Amino acid sequence: MKKKAVKIVLTGLAIIVILFWGNICCHNKILNINKMQKQEKEVAQEEISDMMTDEELEYMFREGIEWTPREDDLYWQWAQDTLKGMITDEVCIDFVERDEAHELYSDEWYRGSRLSEPFLYVYICKMYYKVNTDPQDADMIFFHMDSPRRAGEDDGEFMFFVWVKKTEHGVELGTDFSQKLFRHILWECSVKSYEENGSYLIGLFPSEQWMEYCPLYDLLGEDMVMVSDTDKEELEAVFQDACEKMRVWQEKVAGDLSQKIRFGVSFDTYAFNHYRQEKAAEDFENPYWYQHYMTYCDEQMNIKGYSKWMEAYCTYYPEYRLDFHTGYDSEKKAIFQAMCADREAYLKSEQEKVQEVETAAESETYVIKEGDCLWKVAERYYGDGMYWNRIYEENKETIGEDANSIFPGQVFGLPKRN
Repeated sequence: MKKKAVKIVLTGLAIIVILFWGNICCHNKILNINKMQKQEKEVAQEEISDMMTDEELEYMFREGIEWTPREDDLYWQWAQDTLKGMITDEVCIDFVERDEAHELYSDEWYRGSRLSEPFLYVYICKMYYKVNTDPQDADMIFFHMDSPRRAGEDDGEFMFFVWVKKTEHGVELGTDFSQKLFRHILWECSVKSYEENGSYLIGLFPSEQWMEYCPLYDLLGEDMVMVSDTDKEELEAVFQDACEKMRVWQEKVAGDLSQKIRFGVSFDTYAFNHYRQEKAAEDFENPYWYQHYMTYCDEQMNIKGYSKWMEAYCTYYPEYRLDFHTGYDSEKKAIFQAMCADREAYLKSEQEKVQEVETAAESETYVIKEGDCLWKVAERYYGDGMYWNRIYEENKETIGEDANSIFPGQVFGLPKRN
């Protein structure tokens, strides 16, 4: 009996020793891991510090950007007074951040903010419903669309911008709140109609990219482009529903929600995005600067692409003004009929171009028409616009250094399809 008791005591002591030793090992292992993580962090910070100046490090960590409004910010007070005339009691507006513009020119893209010269400040804001009983979650993918721009927001909220810029007469304040509101209402109506019969009408903005916090500042305030390939009869019901909801909102506020819009079957400015990079990575002492240069080139590509798109399709995408002090009346019905006629004319012209390209494929030459770009020609002939450079290289002597410099009447050779 005594031996058994001793055996039990020894076993218990052994277990205690094992647990104690295991705890020490585990503790040492955690200390080693923490030490390694600390060393890795220090090495990473040293690498970043070696790569960037103090000024660039400050920008990297977004110092200088206001995350909360200052009490003495008169521009924000001005913005709030303007927005009060546009919002109802059912919604709230949040200040997200304020970007301060550094009046930069194109050769200084790698320092500070990327705002263009006339801008002083850009406020990023968010509108949301105080009570959202029916949250939605959809975007362009829901409508089977392939677009780099957003078509809607989630959970009854959306981002919008307020900007302050210099003019010849002083300083002016602008906002795209009413446009973003109309786009959001279009999206809400489209989610409902798409589930019922597959119809939709969505709004896209020239200034928007996938990163909603980083718009193309040069294009802020440009007309929203409504797009849809829905049949005219079903499309009218969506448009009418959206106009009536905007009328209800307009009746509740003192501000003017009227705005200019465009309409068509697509909004593809990427077909015109051919911005040549004049510098390579080896031209920069600091790799971080090259990354900013790439960002600058991408932004300029989109800005110039929109300008080219407007030049090519302004006939088929004219500007219309919508006044929401009235609902879907005879004036808006006439606007809708005109928009649909513009869309039909565009589709007809595109079909004629397809036929011309198919005819040209047989003779391996193509005559450039109004509104053409190399991307479009390659898309029709090769089935993919990415092959535009084949046509460019084949006709470089005629085109010159700028791939966008093509004109109606020019005859281009088309390399054979593989």
